[in-house]
Amino acid sequence: MGYRSELYIKMHKEFQPEFKFFLTVNGADLSLDTFEEKNPGEEEYAYYYASYLKWYSGYKEVDKFNTFILDNASHIGMIRIGEDNSDVEEYGEPWDLDLTYYTETIVEGF
Repeated sequence: MGYRSELYIKMHKEFQPEFKFFLTVNGADLSLDTFEEKNPGEEEYAYYYASYLKWYSGYKEVDKFNTFILDNASHIGMIRIGEDNSDVEEYGEPWDLDLTYYTETIVEGF
């Protein structure tokens, strides 16, 4: 089964065609179909979400994707959340796009 991650991506709307083009050309396992486009009603930004992904450094598609995000950091930001509570990574400049996260601890079975 393996360890899985969720991706939250936010970008300036004018950058969206470049993002879609990248996924079309370089996607392979990470195609545009991998991502669910979200629309919270803002016209300035585009939002994408993906879940249940094997997101390991060293995977060709993952490394290409991370490089793409970092190379375009002024337009796009991403937060990756893994299965472990402390496994959160930020790519690009999510905070400049008001893309933030917080953690909440819940104890069950007590």
